[in-house]
Amino acid sequence: MKTKALAALLLALALISCTPEVHLNAVLTESESVITIIEGRAMAVVLLDALDPALLEGIAVRHVEEKALDELSHLVVNLASVTGGSEAVDGQRALDALRSGAAGLRKTRLVDTLALVSVESDSLGMLKRMRSAQLIDLRARVDSQQVTHSWLERYIDEVRRYMRRR
Repeated sequence: MKTKALAALLLALALISCTPEVHLNAVLTESESVITIIEGRAMAVVLLDALDPALLEGIAVRHVEEKALDELSHLVVNLASVTGGSEAVDGQRALDALRSGAAGLRKTRLVDTLALVSVESDSLGMLKRMRSAQLIDLRARVDSQQVTHSWLERYIDEVRRYMRRR
């Protein structure tokens, strides 16, 4: 009986240690909220119109100026344009370009720009390790005045479930 209980306990501990840790970060400006969900080697970036910071309880939040986020967006779109040729650059393509070029970008000014808007201390190192990255743009699709803490928790759970299926 003790052996079965010990085996069950060891199995439970092994499963818990294999479960990827989830990191939730948010970057807020006056007009936008960017929530990053990282689980294992998968990442999702959710864009929303400005949210009340009180809704983000339990999430690491960083307030940044709109100018810093605009500068980063401009740099990432330029990077995607250069690496992708003549195709139109959308948010997903820009995120993919940043993720795939992370290793080569470590010694550029982009590191300083990322440091201004990121909660992570080594954003490019984290991006380099990601197996996949998904951009979910809900701006102008979800009324930020209608978003509640419970809605946001459920939505993040749904995104995490989607990430595990991919």
